[in-house]
Amino acid sequence: FFALDCAMSASRFLANRCRDIPSSSVFSTFTVLANQHKAVNLGQGFPDYRPEDFILEAAKSAVISENPLMNQYSRSQGNPHLCQSLATYYGKYLKRELNPNKEVLITMGASEALFCTIMSFVNPGDEVIVIEPFYDMYPANTLFAGGTPVYVPLHARHVEGQPLSSQDWVLDMEELKAAISSKTKMLVINTPQNVPGKTWTLEELTAVADLAQKHDFLVIADQVYERLVVDDEKHINIAKLPGMWDRTITIGSAGKTFSVTGWKVGWCIGPSSLIDPIHNVHVCIPFCCVTPMQEAVASALDTAQEPGNTYFRDLAAKFAQNRELLQQVLQDGGLRPIIPEGGYFVVCDISHIDRARYMDPANDEPADYHFSRWLTKEYGVTCIPITPFFSKAHEHMADRYVRFAACKQQSAIIEAGKRLKGVFSADLLK
Repeated sequence: FFALDCAMSASRFLANRCRDIPSSSVFSTFTVLANQHKAVNLGQGFPDYRPEDFILEAAKSAVISENPLMNQYSRSQGNPHLCQSLATYYGKYLKRELNPNKEVLITMGASEALFCTIMSFVNPGDEVIVIEPFYDMYPANTLFAGGTPVYVPLHARHVEGQPLSSQDWVLDMEELKAAISSKTKMLVINTPQNVPGKTWTLEELTAVADLAQKHDFLVIADQVYERLVVDDEKHINIAKLPGMWDRTITIGSAGKTFSVTGWKVGWCIGPSSLIDPIHNVHVCIPFCCVTPMQEAVASALDTAQEPGNTYFRDLAAKFAQNRELLQQVLQDGGLRPIIPEGGYFVVCDISHIDRARYMDPANDEPADYHFSRWLTKEYGVTCIPITPFFSKAHEHMADRYVRFAACKQQSAIIEAGKRLKGVFSADLLK
């Protein structure tokens, strides 16, 4: 009773901006459930295998370096070696010479990069356009800054008789135009998109770029999956388009690029006029990032960029193989996988499955939650519902889909396949 009383009395001290932050996420909820039922966890997106040896050796060398400063605070803007490596890396792609001291900022993962960027530019009352399905931090960070998320959904327009594809998910440009107002401060775009694995086309990005310049708003280009695309030639950073460098903040992640999500090394790339205020916010949060991990990422990035090195190509090929294996496993189980063009995940359409099989009448959660819980408990395979990546107004568009992670050892995917073999085959024939 004392503990409960203390918790209740302490709530009067809580900041208003924190009152609506949920105590748990969809990821933690289903990870706990997976552990309880000894399920194959294809829910949360992190690799369950070792990074490549050259990456681990880079970390080891940095930690045991004879340079005494390698385990002390780094420059708040970021380790100079890493900033230079990233300037070289993005300079080649963007076809411009980047200043490593002014146009690159190292952050505690892409998550901090997002937070600092939104906190730097969004005032109370400003609007941020968020494309659905979204990464959950986009609206959360916007609300934390006092801004208002304005949601514009992708529409799944499948062509009858054709395989389901992430390219079927399209943005209605008229809806996007209608969402823009005098309060619009920025738009967040993720390509390849977390869900459904869509790589945005040049035509789509050009339309967004034209609107950004016409209505004078910023763009956050969340590029964390940029190396995990099926066709590297089709991946485009909107910052590369005419007139967009000066209004785009590109966000990247070593976690996705080198399969080291626990290192929490991310970055912002952009003009100094945008990077400077983001840096000022960053200084007030962690001040700087983990020095030896920054050095390790710099060394790994240098190695991956050496002439003849095939790491990036091999990484993309490995993920393509995993996604194809997962698609086959899900299809053999009687599910309807949507073929992604990149990223960590494969989304499945479950609308053909009789809801009476998995719906709990005593629970008013969306259908994709019911399905994900039921699949974990009954068959020992965990996926994630995708309604949490939609606003309440649009979650009805999403409850027919669930997400499976392909960033796992192939043995785990194969084991999931054994557990799902033929489970939904009868449903598929309906």
